[in-house]
Amino acid sequence: MPRSCIRRNGSLAQCSDSYPVVALPLRNLRSTLDWLAKLLAEKRQDLPVVSLADLERDGIVSRSGSEEFRTNFGKTFALEPTIWARPRNEAELVRVVAFAYQQGLPLKPIGSLCTWSPAARPEQSGIALLTDRLSGVEYPDWQVLKDSVRCPPVEHAPVVDNAELIRRRHLVRVLSGTTIWDLNDALDRYGLALKTMGAYGGERVGGAFSTGTHGSSVFFGPMSDSVVSLDLVWQGVVVRVEPANGPTAPEKFRASPAHRSWLLVQQDDLFHAARLSYGMLGVALSYLIEVGPRYYLEERREQIDLPRARQEIRDVVRGAACNVYTRALSAEYYFNLYSITKEPKAIRVERRLIQPSAGLETKRRTFDEFLFRGLRAIKIDPGRLSTALFKLVPRMVPAILESGLAGLKGTFRSISYKVYNMGAANLVGTLVQEIAVPARVIDAYLDDCHALARHLFENHGKALTSPVGVRFIKSSRALLAIQQETYADERGARRPTELWAMVNFTLTIGTPNGMELLRGFHDIAEKYAGRSHPGKCYFDDARYLKRCYDLERFMAIRQVVDPEGLFLNAWNRQLLHLPAAPAAERKDHLSVISQAA
Repeated sequence: MPRSCIRRNGSLAQCSDSYPVVALPLRNLRSTLDWLAKLLAEKRQDLPVVSLADLERDGIVSRSGSEEFRTNFGKTFALEPTIWARPRNEAELVRVVAFAYQQGLPLKPIGSLCTWSPAARPEQSGIALLTDRLSGVEYPDWQVLKDSVRCPPVEHAPVVDNAELIRRRHLVRVLSGTTIWDLNDALDRYGLALKTMGAYGGERVGGAFSTGTHGSSVFFGPMSDSVVSLDLVWQGVVVRVEPANGPTAPEKFRASPAHRSWLLVQQDDLFHAARLSYGMLGVALSYLIEVGPRYYLEERREQIDLPRARQEIRDVVRGAACNVYTRALSAEYYFNLYSITKEPKAIRVERRLIQPSAGLETKRRTFDEFLFRGLRAIKIDPGRLSTALFKLVPRMVPAILESGLAGLKGTFRSISYKVYNMGAANLVGTLVQEIAVPARVIDAYLDDCHALARHLFENHGKALTSPVGVRFIKSSRALLAIQQETYADERGARRPTELWAMVNFTLTIGTPNGMELLRGFHDIAEKYAGRSHPGKCYFDDARYLKRCYDLERFMAIRQVVDPEGLFLNAWNRQLLHLPAAPAAERKDHLSVISQAA
């Protein structure tokens, strides 16, 4: 089967190397999808039959999984698949996906399980596809990229200006199972760095990109916005997916022996659907991402009055000359929604670019670092311990939180990725929900949140057991990014927005009525076009998703990429309002396969 590529014009040409160029019309998405469906069907016919016995013999699959993959970080679900797959390379990944399609078995890619939603929960009748052995960071495959895609030299002097960091552009390829920690270490050896990241480095790249992990900066969207090209396996076929002006040169790609059996798809809708899909559009092999030069940050955590913090949040929204982002690359605010003090406080976190100096630190040296790591060392979850204390003195929770908030003050100076990482706070067992609202309505939403928190505590004795966090992020073109470029206002009219406010609600694990508490703050966000982060505790339903996202476009793409629906779990089907999968039939089918093996 010759290599093919989907391009922008509508002609079919013959190359000198005898490989046909399938150049597809992109005037509408449907014509592209029709051609893609045809190409995938042709490629699948060439795939060899893959047996369970062969996969087991080669150490690619097993009937039991490692303990570290038995439950998710948030302890909200367990993993009980029939088969555990751990491919080590492209060829093994293709065999696993081909086997699943040939046997009609559902499969779900698994990263580090740093999630609270069921996004990464495999079906009991199917395959948990662990990506941890698909790890590594490489130079781009320059031999198949366009000549216009330059490789600028890496300057060893770190940047100290926001605009310079945003402007500078370098490319690396990272395998999907690489942790953010390992990616950062590799980039640092090259003199490079991620321009933005979340607060935890244990996530694997594929999971972070697919669920919309993000930082705290008005200058960047979610981490998946750094992707310029990605390689996925669809139906047992490796497909490189890029925007219409993607970096890969079709002629060079066709001539590459390493990509002989691949497809190249360069189309905007497919690209923006694939790079953030909640794990519903196949499994990623690798990503070509844009990164920046190495840089250093100083994090300042300063206590300020809550009214001042609220005003500073308004200043960010209106782009005031004095807003925090005129001096900081990254920032956020923490405060308690309900306080018993007359002058409630907040913590402002600023992260500014700095020159490296002898005063840089390698790790945080705060009391909570010592306490949380010490408790974990003796097998005690700080979150559960805190919840036990709160249960003993429930009326004291606001006062305890106010005291804890004051303890967040401090300064930390280090290389960028160590400053972004929250450190030992990630060791605390929690339930986390994050709500995105258009920045223009954040003030009204926070007013409602304060009112709800007051009502819950004063009338029902219920309280949040951690401060809330507020940060800002740019909108994104990804089809399922919660930070869309437009939203439906209270009258149903579409309004553009370039900036979203992210409100983080955290409860210590075991908080009484925890999900009920979080659900309340989710529900009052609906009138502000708020929506749930797909990797956190999630309450959006199929009806609401249709209002927030272009599901018609996404579903058209999904139907071609995964026509049998094998990359959907029960949660995905519920979100998309699709009928349940015939799980019992698949389990019986797998039992027959197992006995035959």
